[in-house]
Amino acid sequence: EKKPCYVVATGGASPKRALLDAIGDLAKDRATVIIALDADRAGQGAIDTIKDACKEAREIQKCKPTKGKDWADEYQGT
Repeated sequence: EKKPCYVVATGGASPKRALLDAIGDLAKDRATVIIALDADRAGQGAIDTIKDACKEAREIQKCKPTKGKDWADEYQGT
């Protein structure tokens, strides 16, 4: 069975309340929410804020790029 996948870009490490509310609504009753932000201090610091918005998800996973500080570096292989 295919399940929907929602991708939300925060446009920065300090998401606004309206975006956090929207993320929380998408996370309700979802099996897994994956939070993937940049590996810098700001990105990793925003994870707790987003986790709080997703408290109704069944599982929350955190991912960060392993190559470089952001996901563009990861996908470029730098």
